[in-house]
Amino acid sequence: MSTQTQSAEGHIYKGWTCQTEPEEDGDGFTATLWFATHEDGTRQDLDWSRFKQFEARHFEIMIDHGFPHYYGGSWLPVSLINFAANAPKRSLAA
Repeated sequence: MSTQTQSAEGHIYKGWTCQTEPEEDGDGFTATLWFATHEDGTRQDLDWSRFKQFEARHFEIMIDHGFPHYYGGSWLPVSLINFAANAPKRSLAA
């Protein structure tokens, strides 16, 4: 079993591409804002903790589950993986 992870930036899955842009927080810090763009031009911001590494598998989980919103903040790796294990997949088809 490999322990290597793949960054989500630039990852393409089911017509969605994971992208980033810097976001100023007003306190002099810059964080990474994660978002997905679809090949049809649709943009979807991703609720992801600015303090955790966003991997390709996390991006795929978000797509498979219809970009779930995390109530009370942003997704952390363990909370997203636990959510995916217990929630049915959703179709993003129009």
